[in-house]
Amino acid sequence: MGFPPFRGAVRQIILASVAIYIVILLLVSFAPAAGQSLLSLGVLDPAHIRQGWLWQFVTYAFMYVDPMDFALSLLGVYFLGGAVESTIGMARFYGLFFGSVILSGIAGFA
Repeated sequence: MGFPPFRGAVRQIILASVAIYIVILLLVSFAPAAGQSLLSLGVLDPAHIRQGWLWQFVTYAFMYVDPMDFALSLLGVYFLGGAVESTIGMARFYGLFFGSVILSGIAGFA
């Protein structure tokens, strides 16, 4: 028993999350106004949802500022996602992941 393989949809989700996290950290550090604008566009905000910013139901899952939140979320994706993806396949895992993200956002909004 070892670590789950780092491949497929789990790998793509983790790499995308890391890339977005690095961009957010760099912008917040070196261009605070741009960093705050990016966070404002992506973080789930009920006031913005009421104005029609429906993309936030997906983007909030990739917006991290707290390093502990970032690390724990991606560890969950890595350890749990690898097992789930190997069972149901990549396409269905993407559906499960983004469906869960969207439904969680809607539940939190309501």
